[in-house]
Amino acid sequence: MSETARILLVDGRRNQRQRYAELLQQRGACTIQASNAREALRAAIELQPDLVVTDVRLGRRGSGLALTRYLKRHVKPPMPVIVLSGQWLPGATTTARRAGCDRFLTKPCVPEVLADTIRELLAAVRGRHRPDMMAKASCVTTRHLEARNRHGE
Repeated sequence: MSETARILLVDGRRNQRQRYAELLQQRGACTIQASNAREALRAAIELQPDLVVTDVRLGRRGSGLALTRYLKRHVKPPMPVIVLSGQWLPGATTTARRAGCDRFLTKPCVPEVLADTIRELLAAVRGRHRPDMMAKASCVTTRHLEARNRHGE
C-alpha cells in the first residue's frame, strides 16, 4: 500500500488555497490548509506534513519566506518547501533559496508543474521514485485541528 502525501497549503486567499487543494486532491494527496504563518506553523508541528506549499506574501500575518526559515531551522524532520509568488522580481529566486525554500514557482502556476514539482521533491525526500505518491486517503484539515484543540483532545 502506498503512502499518501500530506501537503500543507498556505495562502491568505481562500480561493487560491482551495484551487490548489482541489488540484492536489484530484491527484490523491491529502491537503491541510492554513491562511497565515501562525496557522501554518501550528499545522506543521502538530500534523507533520510531507511538504509545504506557501505563498510568498501572507498579508499582515507573516511572509512565506519567514515561515520557510522557521520551518527549516526548527521543525524536525525537515520538510520540503515550495514558495509561490504572483510577482517575479530579479533576485527573487536567490532570496527564496537563502530562506531555505526548495523550489520557487510563479503564479499562476500551471497545475502539472506544481504536481510534478511536488512529486520530484517527495521522491527525493523518500529516496525513491513514486509516481503514485498521491494516493487516496482521508486527512486532517486545520478545521479538525482547531476543533480538536477546543475540545482538549
